[in-house]
Amino acid sequence: MFKLKTECLQSYKLQILVLKSNEISSIQPDTFSGLGKLQVLDLSSNRLYDFSFSFLADISLFYIGNNTFGTFNKDMRDSLGADMVLGDDFRICCLLTESTSVCSSKPVWPHSCKKLLNSAFFKAFILTGFICIVLLNILSLIVVISQSWNKPRVVEKDGVFMASKTKTSKVFFTNTMFININDLLFASQLISLLFADNSHGEMFVFYAKNWLSSVPCKALGFLSTFVLFESLFLLNLISVSRFVAVKYPFSNFSKENKQILRFIGIGTFVSLVIPVCILLVYQFAEKQEQMPSPGCLLLGETRRAISIKLFTGRQCLLVCQMPAVGCLQV
Repeated sequence: MFKLKTECLQSYKLQILVLKSNEISSIQPDTFSGLGKLQVLDLSSNRLYDFSFSFLADISLFYIGNNTFGTFNKDMRDSLGADMVLGDDFRICCLLTESTSVCSSKPVWPHSCKKLLNSAFFKAFILTGFICIVLLNILSLIVVISQSWNKPRVVEKDGVFMASKTKTSKVFFTNTMFININDLLFASQLISLLFADNSHGEMFVFYAKNWLSSVPCKALGFLSTFVLFESLFLLNLISVSRFVAVKYPFSNFSKENKQILRFIGIGTFVSLVIPVCILLVYQFAEKQEQMPSPGCLLLGETRRAISIKLFTGRQCLLVCQMPAVGCLQV
């Protein structure tokens, strides 16, 4: 492993230079300044890590594959003008802004040359959604809590004053409160994506692999999956409890708050276990170190991910199964 210095190469007539498989680790900025007619350069199969070349404006063909690039200089967009670049790292192709340039490596989903949130409209949409979700759910929580503190109303029936029962309303308020909390968790996922986008900015493409394999991204994938399943469960539980209250007015299913809390506890536990199992199978059984989408959702590329296929199918079945399961519990 060695560094390639400027004085090593001084030949004005040299047009083709092959430096393949020489374990070159770094190249000084003016290394090829003495090669005025250089047309073909092969630096493939070396140990280059820092992609910050400034000598490619007049080169016709540039081989750069089989290197382990870790850092990229975004200012190279103006200096990387080779007509054709052959390599296996799509991030180099993202630097090629000239229409005359041809690159052999193209990004494959979930990778792309775009930012995490690639439009101002998308950012504004997520920010607006976050604000609306937080404000509306906090307002709903305030209403639910204030209603739960209200004392039972005193009504007169046949000349006898008695307190009205509020068990059914308490059950409904309990379900609504948990849905509000679940929506706030979803809002935290949205704002986390905004922070990640602002942190990486235009350099996201060069750190996408690090982001997709990072703990925060996997945590967001877990959170999004949990919120999805928990929302489906709670909405179906409300539907079933309201149906039972009307169809079977003497049933305790829709009146006992402790029983509803027990159902919510079981559903929450299952909603926690499912994303954990999906992540463990996806990472260890299928050897997938990176999340399947830049938004850290356990959706996206499903052609190779068996666990994602099973998750998607199970998600569709859950929507149909939940009402039936709830009715059977009656």
